[in-house]
Amino acid sequence: MQAASNAYITGRGVVSAIGIGKKAFSSSLQQSKQVFSTLKREHRQHAQSHFIGAEINTADLSAALVDYKDMIRTLSFSAKAALVAVDEAVSEANLSSQKSRDRIGIIIGGTNLQQRQWIGLQEHYQQKPHFLRPHYGFAYLDSDLLGVLTEAFNIQGESYVLGGASASGQMAIIHAARLVQTGVLDTVIALGALSDLSYWECQGLTAIGAMAECPENHSPVEVCRPFDQA
Repeated sequence: MQAASNAYITGRGVVSAIGIGKKAFSSSLQQSKQVFSTLKREHRQHAQSHFIGAEINTADLSAALVDYKDMIRTLSFSAKAALVAVDEAVSEANLSSQKSRDRIGIIIGGTNLQQRQWIGLQEHYQQKPHFLRPHYGFAYLDSDLLGVLTEAFNIQGESYVLGGASASGQMAIIHAARLVQTGVLDTVIALGALSDLSYWECQGLTAIGAMAECPENHSPVEVCRPFDQA
């Protein structure tokens, strides 16, 4: 093992509800863009509940995936978001020029990342389970995102998924820095992965007070203002 060295951030990628890409995200922050609403994406909404959040724009995400059209047909929403974010970071860091691909790794922070998609599949095939798509056998695992990203960017170094609830992204950064500082790898991508919640997770988080429902006669914009003065 090599002597400890400094770790530096050389590239960043952003996928968020207020913008896809660093430029759009930064512009939305400066404009105080407000996109909170009642969640209505399929298998996240529920007739008896009105969960509040901010959805990623599907059209914008699809536009950012144009270079990966041969890969995305069977990818989950979480995997598509990961692909876009990592693509931006890899481009800024110019990782394509790094020849020793076994010296590049990726750490994914987050677990149970694709719940909404799998709830939809399970409901669709409940009465005909033998027709379930074979790729479900590996795609339901969070490590499937590792397979997608290592293939897309030819990453051959040490890579893994870890979890720490809402601190998962921070843990990914810490582990990535540690791998660089100890000389295990030269470059590590730290991904705070999208947790694509179904209505079951939303209901559970609401029950413990971690999410809010929209009260009757209130706008989601009025309810969800986390940075306003109390």
